[in-house]
Amino acid sequence: MPATVPRTHELVIQGFIPAPPNQLIAELDRLIAENEVCPKCQSSMRYEPWTRYGVTIQYRAFAGCRTCDYRVEI
Repeated sequence: MPATVPRTHELVIQGFIPAPPNQLIAELDRLIAENEVCPKCQSSMRYEPWTRYGVTIQYRAFAGCRTCDYRVEI
């Protein structure tokens, strides 16, 4: 996994929760993630949304492999 992609516990420590900021973004990013194929094992990918609420809303979305540990930010 590339060093620039944070692990789940790192996102939690940073104050992110596993949720999209709204339904429209979730639908669009889910389509992107689920149409990707893992370059490591050729398995399908799943959508992993992370949002941090504060003065501003910060959002990060990932495509995570359903089989291996590969993960990429979308």
